[in-house]
Amino acid sequence: LPGEQRSPWGRIITIVLLLLVTYFVVSRVLRFFGVGNPVERTAAVVTVDSGTVNVSLDGAAPQRAENGMKIYSGDTLISGVGGHAVLTMFDGTRVRMDENAELTLVESIRGKETSTLTLQLDTGRLWVETPLVETLSGSITRTLESPAFNYTFPSRTQALVSPLSLAVFSAEGLGVHVQSRRHDPIVIGEGQKWM
Repeated sequence: LPGEQRSPWGRIITIVLLLLVTYFVVSRVLRFFGVGNPVERTAAVVTVDSGTVNVSLDGAAPQRAENGMKIYSGDTLISGVGGHAVLTMFDGTRVRMDENAELTLVESIRGKETSTLTLQLDTGRLWVETPLVETLSGSITRTLESPAFNYTFPSRTQALVSPLSLAVFSAEGLGVHVQSRRHDPIVIGEGQKWM
């Protein structure tokens, strides 16, 4: 009827719903661009222990690696016969390469809330040692990819890893998660070997 007055509640509910939808969309967009979890791409530091160790920077021809050299995402370390090197990550994770190994730093992102560290091992063996969880604020995912498996390491891990085997000497929680391309994930705990 023309003389009837509408209730203001319908308009208030519509405005509240529009504000909620706008907040949700804007927060998703900002999070996508790193706002709320400011991220920083970080380097890993190389220490050559012995022998010949080369580095391929962003796919370029290999050159001799030097102590204190920083490598970034896309860079590959290659150890020759008798070559050993240690790679130290932003969170204190240390990876020691055995001879005849090839290791690529895929991703190294430090965030206030969540961080990601991803390495790729094509050949050879590694000794992996991750620090205590208290050394970094927020959560971190540490993954080592190989042609057949992906390994995810918790805090306090000490493990010997190759593309096809794993020996866990210590690990926080249940242990190291192993994801196969064809099978369900399994967990390898302290004192266990998997080949």
